[in-house]
This record gives sequence, structure tokens and C-alpha cells, in this order.
Amino acid sequence: MSSEVDLGLLSECESWLLSSKYFPSKVGGKPAWLSLKDLPSSESLQCDLCKEPTVFLCQVYAPIEDKDECFHRTIFTFICTNGLCCKPNSAGNLKVFRSQLPRYNDFYSPDPPEEIEGEDSTLSSIPLLCFVCGSSGRFQCGGCHIFRYCSKSHQIIHWKKGHKALCKSFKEKSINTPDLHSDDLLTGILLREWGLDIEEEPKVKSSSANETEDLQRRLNEFKHLEESNAIGTMPNIPETELENYSNSEDKAFRKFSKRVSLNSEQVLRFQRDGQPLWISEHNILEKNNVPPCEYCKGPRIFEFQIMPQLLNSINVASSASSIDWGVLCVYTCKNSCDDGVAYKQEFIYKQDIQITQ
Repeated sequence: MSSEVDLGLLSECESWLLSSKYFPSKVGGKPAWLSLKDLPSSESLQCDLCKEPTVFLCQVYAPIEDKDECFHRTIFTFICTNGLCCKPNSAGNLKVFRSQLPRYNDFYSPDPPEEIEGEDSTLSSIPLLCFVCGSSGRFQCGGCHIFRYCSKSHQIIHWKKGHKALCKSFKEKSINTPDLHSDDLLTGILLREWGLDIEEEPKVKSSSANETEDLQRRLNEFKHLEESNAIGTMPNIPETELENYSNSEDKAFRKFSKRVSLNSEQVLRFQRDGQPLWISEHNILEKNNVPPCEYCKGPRIFEFQIMPQLLNSINVASSASSIDWGVLCVYTCKNSCDDGVAYKQEFIYKQDIQITQ
């Protein structure tokens, strides 16, 4: 079990540095797939509730040093952006997949890549991808035969976003083929793209005389997030009630707030085989309730959690019907099993803030 916690911090980054070749950790935009074959099917990426495609939320590059088959290893998370599918303490609108490769594989050089803009040695291996979301594009536009889609709904989105006016021109080759990686037309569909820098969590400081004042400041910050519908499920909770809540039975919230204050910019916490930092004492997932790996039947362990602070940075609408969460905790196969499909579905647990009257 790891005793150290690594934090994920957002960073602005050139988009070409977030491509598959550089094995990035990233947020938003389109996924930078690790294995370039046998991508997750469109059916496996559907929201459990509305059955529409999810969109890419984030990926974490997390190799395991003592496993040859995990020389490269990335965990991908997807979310349905329909706020009606975002239910309290339910992860039916979320999907997680794990992919891993040995150092010597069919797609990448065994040596670290040079950072050269526009040069991608894996380009010929990249599969046909959905123009809208970047997942497997098994369907093709019947008009121009250029664009690919994961689903009928994403084809309709692109049609309404401007392809209707240009499809015939593409077919007749009267205009050049567009950059298929351009997201200019997809504002409001994809989440805002960021790089994800990983650094060690600062050491926990000892208590001081100013701890109460610091706690109040952090509570005010969380209240501000709540008012903008950017965290949890706390509609119209007065300041005094939120303060009473934090000072009453829910010690987990106070612990969460204090720990987050060590670096308030964190959007992810990584501690493979560690412990989640729960945001509430309510709806905590016990270890014996984590489902086993569906491929090797072995146990799953906690690997990382996505923090509520991320909601402020991915262009999520601020309304009562938008997506939100307290924490999203990802559990993966303890053995990181390798046999079978290239992308193995893992388990994600959503915990929201619960106010007790």
C-alpha cells in the first residue's frame, strides 16, 4: 500500500503534447488512447441511464514499475453530460476503462519520444475515430464518406454544427479535407482540455491557533462552489446550516476540507492501494462492497479520485440540472490483469455531499 499521495493539477498545454505518443495525463477534449486497437465499443461507452454516448472526462497515466505488462498503463474516465442522468450517490452516468502495454509493443517506440510538434510516429496506427468525441468511429457519413462517428446521435450533432452545409463540397472535393482533430465546431460538446501535472502532496501540517479561522475560510470556498452548482448536492443550504453541518457529526467533511487546503488547486488525488479522502460520512463505500474484477475475478483496489474542484474548469453549465459530484473514486484490478480485451472496464463510485436536517 502506498503511503504517499500524488495530486493532479491542471496546466495549460499545447494540444499536440496531449496526443497518444506522449502518454499524457489529461482532462477534457478527446481521449489520447493507449492501445490503438480494440477500443471500447460505443455500447460500452453509453450512459446507463439515457443510453447516449458519454464524453471523455480525464485520463491518468499510471504505469506499474514491477510489472512488465504495465510499462505503459492509462486509466480513462468518461461521463454523460446530461444533468438529468446525474443522480445523487449514483455512478450510472460514468464509465472507466484501463489499458496497458509492455515496453515493446505494436504502437510505440521502446525509447522516450522526442517532443517535436506535428510529428507522430503512430499516425498510421491510429484507428478510425468519431469526429465528435474521439471514440471508436464505426459509422461513416453516407454523403462525403470522410467523417466517422460512434453513434447516430453524434452524427446528428455534427450535421447540425455545420456538416450539413459542407458535406456535398467534401464529396465533390471542391474544398480541402478538414483537420479531423479540430474541436472548433465542438464547443459545448467536449469538456475543456487541460494537461494534468502530477506532484506529491505537501506534508500535513500540525494544528495551529488559526485552524478554526482557516476552516471557516475553506467552508466559505465550498459554499461558493455550491452556490454556482459546482459541487455536491446542496441546493439552497444557508451559510449557517453549512457551518453547523461541518461542526456537527460529519467529521469526514472537516477532514476533507483541511486536507484539501494543503493544495487547493488539486483536481485529482492518486494513491494506488490507498484510501479515498471521503467528502462525507454518509454513503462511504466499504472495501468489502467493491466488486471484484470481472476479468480475473480478483479484488479491486482504490487507485485515484476525481475532486469537485475540477467542475470549475471544464466548462460545465452552472445550473441545477448540470452535472456535479462530491468525489469520484476509481477502483482497479489489484493484479492489473492483462489477458483479454485491450480496454478493461473498471469500477467508479460517486459520493455526494449530504446535508442532514
